[in-house]
Amino acid sequence: MLAPSATTAPRPEEQPPCAADRHLPSHRITVDNAGVQQSRCRRCGCELRRLPTLRRWYRSGLMG
Repeated sequence: MLAPSATTAPRPEEQPPCAADRHLPSHRITVDNAGVQQSRCRRCGCELRRLPTLRRWYRSGLMG
């Protein structure tokens, strides 16, 4: 059996969910006049938005 190398990158399934861009929106969701839903991630606190046509949350706001 081979020992894991220190230079190998972690597999995607080993990364935290937010690092893999899988955020969990909080229960508090606001909706603007255009129907865009806004919330914050429960884990990392980043701003999230969801368009009515996409039905998927994506990160918005300041990056980095």
